[in-house]
Amino acid sequence: MTTYVGARLKRLEDPNLVTGAGNFVDDVQLPGMLHAAVLRSPHPHAIIRSIDVSEAAALPGVIAVATADDLPDLEPDFPMQPGLSGVTMTPPAHPLLARGRVRYVGDAVALAVAETRYLARDALDLIKVDYEPLAAVVDPDAALKDEVVLHEELGTNLVYEMDERHGDLEDVFRNAHRVIRGSFKSQRLCPSPMETRGVVASYDRDADLLTVWNATQAPHRDRGDLAYILKRDPNTIRVIAPDVGGGFGGKNVRPDMAVVCHYAIKLGRPIKCIEDRGENMTFYHARDMACDMEVAVASDGAMLGLRARTVCDLGAYFIKPTPTPPHIMALSFPGPFSVPVVHVELKGVVTNKPTTGPYRGAGGPEAAYFMERTISLIADELGLDLMDVRRRNLIPPEAMSHSTALGANYEEGDFGALLDRALELAGYQELRAEQARARAEGRLVGIGVASFIEKTGGGGAYMTSNARVEIAADGHVTVYTEASPHGQGGETTYAQIAADALGVSPEQVSVLHGDTDMLEVGYGTLASRGVILSGSAVYLALQEAREKVSLIAADLFGCPAGEVGYGEGRVFHRGGSDSASFAEVAARAFQEETLPDGVSPGLEFTSDFKLPDYCYPVGTHVMSVEVDRDTGNVKILKYVAV
Repeated sequence: MTTYVGARLKRLEDPNLVTGAGNFVDDVQLPGMLHAAVLRSPHPHAIIRSIDVSEAAALPGVIAVATADDLPDLEPDFPMQPGLSGVTMTPPAHPLLARGRVRYVGDAVALAVAETRYLARDALDLIKVDYEPLAAVVDPDAALKDEVVLHEELGTNLVYEMDERHGDLEDVFRNAHRVIRGSFKSQRLCPSPMETRGVVASYDRDADLLTVWNATQAPHRDRGDLAYILKRDPNTIRVIAPDVGGGFGGKNVRPDMAVVCHYAIKLGRPIKCIEDRGENMTFYHARDMACDMEVAVASDGAMLGLRARTVCDLGAYFIKPTPTPPHIMALSFPGPFSVPVVHVELKGVVTNKPTTGPYRGAGGPEAAYFMERTISLIADELGLDLMDVRRRNLIPPEAMSHSTALGANYEEGDFGALLDRALELAGYQELRAEQARARAEGRLVGIGVASFIEKTGGGGAYMTSNARVEIAADGHVTVYTEASPHGQGGETTYAQIAADALGVSPEQVSVLHGDTDMLEVGYGTLASRGVILSGSAVYLALQEAREKVSLIAADLFGCPAGEVGYGEGRVFHRGGSDSASFAEVAARAFQEETLPDGVSPGLEFTSDFKLPDYCYPVGTHVMSVEVDRDTGNVKILKYVAV
């Protein structure tokens, strides 16, 4: 029988995408649609003495110009994430439009709505803002000194603290063979998907329904945020994520987009607002963590205890996911390595930079980088082989299940075997020989090895998922998932799962997603939760479908339901010769007179799935690179991931 999970298939979603037939937010066209543009601060820190919008508002074709003073009916600040375990946090208020002061280059000051996108942009040029520039703080260590305080109501730039201590660190450091120290920096960066953020908002006054097309990773989360800001019942808001051109953690509702939704309701006309690349790069950043590491080691390189002091530059404001990466980073120490005594001290500060949030691992890669650099320092300072030091400190399989000093629980794993397999696939010894030859020739060739653990699935409610499966009378299968993909190939993956469960081809399966009207709740595509959680929910719904179809087929064949099999588009009796097409059996589900006793008509199934604890995938990467001495360009010679 043909199986599809794990098979190499052409992705089902790609024909539309590669032929230009995709439907992205900017492709949405509605009758009478207006366009919005946002005026952004040119200063990193300044008092707004005054804003004059009269000339902009008088421009023919301009429908409205808004500042913070024009939004009395809205919640004034963006919603914040509730507290995190072990974290002391005082997040600054994040206004929808700047109130009295701007705090980073790109801070939203005013919004113009006009008949065309170009008129809206022209209106921005006519808005007169009188700024009084202030001293800016862009260095997180300087921010800790509070010489320039960004949010006067807080009285300090220190807005986030975490201090986790496990074991007698002083005793371990006092008796160690050596204490090795290093300082590391994970640079600030900007998630830069091919598609920037964008929103189209349309209000149906008769139905009292606001429909929002948004380039987002989590439609249900956005519906909740918009309901909070707009002070509306969530059931009066529908959020649709059409095709989304990448996310990487940065596709969230931004505060000024809520203002667009407000004006769509107020004006009774659809409004579109699409940010340009510059706006995309000055609203949301990630990483920007610095770590001073101290590690106590034995003479053989075994880690006895570590102390990590980390300072995180969080930017000028918080958005909802801002607190998450530092928290994950702190809890990700010491990764796959066994360290009995740990002290992690974390301080998060506000600076005159864009806000930060999750990006590609949301704190896990930072912790992995800090730990891997530490392993390298141990090997260098003690004159030991790097792989020997790594193997000596990896948690052994006989120690499973294992709880780290910071409370992460690993149920199983053979990290040493994983490392050996990665080195084997990469030809590690051959790479070392090639490195020696290259250096003898004056070429710069380096080899990097990293073993890491990534916490996936998120936490709390994000560890749950739901799905719905419907089978039509003609045998066509429709899967509804709360995880809307933005490049991951989720439509193909879920179709493969359905095809194997019901013995049909993936072409007989439609996968629908990205619409809050399809499922009551959902948590989106983030934290590597897609197939782990949403795929599992889809699988469970399919098992219910298979069970009911088997009962119908068993009645048809006159055999036990346990002897019904599936494959090649047919349902059959595994112990006999009877069979029927999947469509034939599905059709019987809608004919009450042909149903067995106790089986209700129809084929619709829902499921909920919850992971009992965090999921911690582990991996090892090996990379060989050459750096051009003159240009600094990096060429990847070999890359292996296991």
